[in-house]
This record gives sequence, C-alpha cells and structure tokens, in this order.
Amino acid sequence: MRCLIEQLKHPDHYFYVHIDKQKDIDPFQKSLEKIKDANIVYLERVNSYWGSYNCVKVIINGLKKASAEKFDYYIHLSAQDFPLRNNDEIQQKLANSSPLSFMHHFKLAESTWANKGKDRLEALHFFLFGKRISIGMHTKNKLYKFLYLFWNALVLKKFDSKQTYYGCEFYFMFHHSTVIEFLKNLQDNFFLRQRLKFTLIPEEIFIPTILFKSKSKIEVVNKTLRFIKWEGLSSSPKMLDEQDIAEFSNGDYLFGRKFDFETNPDLHQKLLTYLKNRKN
Repeated sequence: MRCLIEQLKHPDHYFYVHIDKQKDIDPFQKSLEKIKDANIVYLERVNSYWGSYNCVKVIINGLKKASAEKFDYYIHLSAQDFPLRNNDEIQQKLANSSPLSFMHHFKLAESTWANKGKDRLEALHFFLFGKRISIGMHTKNKLYKFLYLFWNALVLKKFDSKQTYYGCEFYFMFHHSTVIEFLKNLQDNFFLRQRLKFTLIPEEIFIPTILFKSKSKIEVVNKTLRFIKWEGLSSSPKMLDEQDIAEFSNGDYLFGRKFDFETNPDLHQKLLTYLKNRKN
C-alpha cells in the first residue's frame, strides 16, 4: 500500500484507506506515516471477509465520506494495484473523459459466469461469527430450510421477477455525478439493497445493480482502464511481473493489477524506471 500511495500522492489526491479489522493496524499506520504530504483518511474498520457484504459496506462508507468533498473522480484501488501512468497522465485522461465513468459490467442473464450467475442469487448467503453460511434447496438444517422456503417464496419467485441484475469487476473509476446517483439509488431502493446483501460475492453484483436502477442518464464505459491478466481457468488474476511491462506499455491502461513487491522487490524499481522514462 505504501508504494501505491507514494506514487500517487499529489496535493489534489486524497486516499480513503480501509484496514481490515482482523489485521493489526499499527504496521500499516507506521508505514504510511513515513509518506510525507499524503492526504490519508482512515475509514471505519470492519471485518471484510472475502465474498462478504462487508466488502461492499466499506466501499459505500468510503464513497459517502469522500463524496462530501466533491472530487471529480473516485477510483477504487487495492493494495496490490499500481499506476501504469504518471499522475499528470492519469489526471489528463480523466479530465478528458469527464463525465464518463469506467466499470466493466454486464447483465447477469448475458454473463459468461457459470450458470449465468444464478447460483449467486438463488441461495441465501451470509456470514455468521466469521463463518460463511449458504442456505439452498438441499439444506438439511430445519431452521435453515424454513428460511430458504421463505426466501424462495417471497424473494426468488416474486421480488426477483421484477428485477434486472448486473455483474461487474469490483474495481471502478466513477465520476462524481455517478457516485451521487449511486448513493441516491441506494437510498431509494431499500428492499433491493437488503436482497443484494445475501448474494454470493455481493461486491460483484451489488454496485452495478444498484447503479443501473437509475432514472437519470449515467454514462458508464464498459471497461476498467486496468491491465489485468487472466490465465487458464484461474479464479484469480496473474501476479504481474517484468515480462508484462512490454504488453501494457502501449495499451490504454491507467493501473495494473496485481503486483507483489514483497516477493519481487526489484519489480517496484523497474516500474518506477518505466514511469520515469515515460516523461522523456
């Protein structure tokens, strides 16, 4: 995270940082304190279990807090992201793109996800004391079975028939107008909001489904402006290395995902050299 913020710091850039509540925050804070003149705001900490609604909650908390400052763009980044362009290039790209937003998205009915994403919607998914609970038609627990029958009758058969669900890549770049529209839709769609909390990996369904309930015109370009490399049938993207520099250097990418500078410390310096040479 320190490498990312160090590279992106700018008087006009603010970093709203979430540290998982399960982690010891001291090493993160001590590391970030070494970055001079960076505008860092710490968000309320939650247990952001992978695939839990808490991952969405963190994003909502961050957007609510940051949108009060009325920034032009809001970019969702993880600690394993790194810019592939200099700050001036990133700012110019977004200034030229305003008021467009960027997020890879699709209707679930048209998706390439297994079973068109139906498994993410049909069962009831949530975390209880840190443990993932999935309740479906084959559950044997009597209480869970009752919950599922209730869920099936009121949600799957009645509520869902009137909804259009979307999927996305979790990482986005939203213009201020899009953030305001998302937060408004969040407020206006209480029952949909509650329903989406119980989907499987809700961060990949919640944001686009709420956003595209908008009655106003929003302009979301269907790409991420990120270099992400998938190999085979892996559920996670490839960890990028030196061999990928030539591939992303000529593309329309502002950020790359994922980098691991701890196991490959030389890569960080090579990326800094690459960015420095772009100025020449």
